[in-house]
Amino acid sequence: MFTLSIEHAITDFATWKTAFDRAAEARQRAGVVADRIRRPVGDDQYLVIELDFETMKSAESFREFLTTVVWSNPDASPALSGSPTMRILEAVSTRPPGARIETPEEAGAHLNRLHEGVWQLAAVAVALHGSPGDTSDLRRAAGEVLVKGGVGIEVDGDVQVVPGFRQLIGLTGGDPEKLASQAAAPILQASALLSGANQWTAQDDEALLAQGRASAQGAQVFKAFAVPMMPGMEGLLAAPSPVMLDVGVGVAAMAVAWCRAWPSLRIVGLDVFERALELAERNVSDAGMVERIQLRHQDVTDLDEKDVFCLAWVPAPFIPPQAMDAGLARIAAALLPGGWIVVGHGKFSEDPLSGALTRFQTVAFGGTALDDSQAQNMLNQAGFDLVSTLPTPQGAPAITIGRRPAQ
Repeated sequence: MFTLSIEHAITDFATWKTAFDRAAEARQRAGVVADRIRRPVGDDQYLVIELDFETMKSAESFREFLTTVVWSNPDASPALSGSPTMRILEAVSTRPPGARIETPEEAGAHLNRLHEGVWQLAAVAVALHGSPGDTSDLRRAAGEVLVKGGVGIEVDGDVQVVPGFRQLIGLTGGDPEKLASQAAAPILQASALLSGANQWTAQDDEALLAQGRASAQGAQVFKAFAVPMMPGMEGLLAAPSPVMLDVGVGVAAMAVAWCRAWPSLRIVGLDVFERALELAERNVSDAGMVERIQLRHQDVTDLDEKDVFCLAWVPAPFIPPQAMDAGLARIAAALLPGGWIVVGHGKFSEDPLSGALTRFQTVAFGGTALDDSQAQNMLNQAGFDLVSTLPTPQGAPAITIGRRPAQ
């Protein structure tokens, strides 16, 4: 993580903050993943701004943007006084939050913050599930949590999510229900685990459906950002009747989203979990895609097609290690020459706590925990070429891709 640290004087904080908020979308596009605004105690006309980036290049590019575009134009930088100073910082050492907990009072406060985080997620799910204008007590209470938590704003007596969340909803098809499901899914999954579920298949129907709806957001993002980085993929998907393999199809929410992203695409979805397939049949029927999505009760290790699929999706956290090891060779043979495999997996090289949580979630439900290098090694050993791990937004799973060599 790299931090662009900026210090400068201002003439009026309210004016400056209004301009800062207007630039939220530009910061997000530039790769800012977090920001902090501080000021010296007793001095309300001097600010220290910290902008976090995942890469040094992004921090340097945004520094150049501020210098040449923003601060060179007084209209774009109202209330700025004097010349800002900037420097880019890199993390040398970090200490996990738990290392600062030394007393029972601190431990209790820390647990309380964790509890609040769970309920904040629940409030996001409730608020986004409701329809605009819904004045129920529960939705009003959830909306208040969003506003106090910094992710909601009041507009004409209603609560709306902040611009960054609205943009995220737009990137995933414009349906707030999908983001609501993403917020609900970890709560339902954790509840299932604590109720004795030690496999993904042991979760109740609502947890499975929530996970499916959350995963469906990835189709449009994949189309916009990943496909252009996969040589030949756009041509394969533009063929008269392309066929895709969805391993671990689950409730088929992702399969439906793939088909909506590519109107001529057909999908073969495999799963060994009969209850998920029953839910999938309902979802496919409700979406009117029975003719385009074929569901099979089949293990990937039994796949015997040859030269059929242009694309294969393999979500490693939901595939047992034995099936991953044995299934990749089957998938390679089933792909068309020049076809691509996409393996979704965890990110273990970012924040240490996030990595630990990802591994815990994957192991808890019997999936395969892979980091970037492990995913790349698996695909290389299975005979794929052009293997690489693509950049994905913060919070999204990592994806590693590989191509069946063209003949």
